[in-house]
Amino acid sequence: MIGNNVTLDASGFVQANNKKEITDERIETFLWRLLILTALFYLVWEGNVKVNLGLLSLEKTEDQIRMSQFSGTKFSLLGLFDESAIRLSKSGKDQGNLAFVFYPELLQSESLFHADAEIQLEQCQAFIHRFIPVAIAEKRRFGVPASILMAQALLESNAGMDSLADKTNNFFLRPCFDATCNVAHAHTQGLHIKAPVHAYTNQWQSFRDQSMFYQSSPEFQGLLNNSNLNPDDWIKLLERTGYSPDTYYGKKLHLLIQKFQLYKFDNR
Repeated sequence: MIGNNVTLDASGFVQANNKKEITDERIETFLWRLLILTALFYLVWEGNVKVNLGLLSLEKTEDQIRMSQFSGTKFSLLGLFDESAIRLSKSGKDQGNLAFVFYPELLQSESLFHADAEIQLEQCQAFIHRFIPVAIAEKRRFGVPASILMAQALLESNAGMDSLADKTNNFFLRPCFDATCNVAHAHTQGLHIKAPVHAYTNQWQSFRDQSMFYQSSPEFQGLLNNSNLNPDDWIKLLERTGYSPDTYYGKKLHLLIQKFQLYKFDNR
């Protein structure tokens, strides 16, 4: 006997134990179900967050482009549509016709790449020879360094070999959101991007449009008004105004200008 009124016999003790075991099993089952439901909820929630972030990222990109080179904020299509204009990485072969400029060390380590580099060099030289007179003419009329125009055209068009640049005569991959524009929609990584690229009737027009972009941008008025043809100053301002999302955009322009001595054309 325990206390005054409670008496436990053998059968009662067994029954109590059975009830306790059943209760423990139910609690354990409930906890496992709760854990599984929590895990499922977490996975679903994580999936939604990723999807939402992806949509937000795409919307932000479209908004940035739409507000870009025809307004105050600068945002190039570089890195979105130009397959040759990828960020610097360990693989220089992905840089198209400009790989030998950005990765000269590969010329010593890979003989196959050395053969490719000769072809790339010839393509770049031919592109410069053909369009440098246009860049010089734009420099004389608008005050934009020929070296900057030429380096940008080389970079964003893959020395004229980018399929979209060639199709649209748009060596700067300039966007166009005017309903009256002659446009070609761009594709990248299998996705259709709602950022039409201006299609010109000839290649000269893309140089002229780029010059007009600089002339109409308040950020570049200081350089233009002071007749500043120093490409380094222009590169710094391009980086400061966020012209391109490519972290190495300024570095790439500098390498191209030095490699092909494009700065010499700024004095002509």
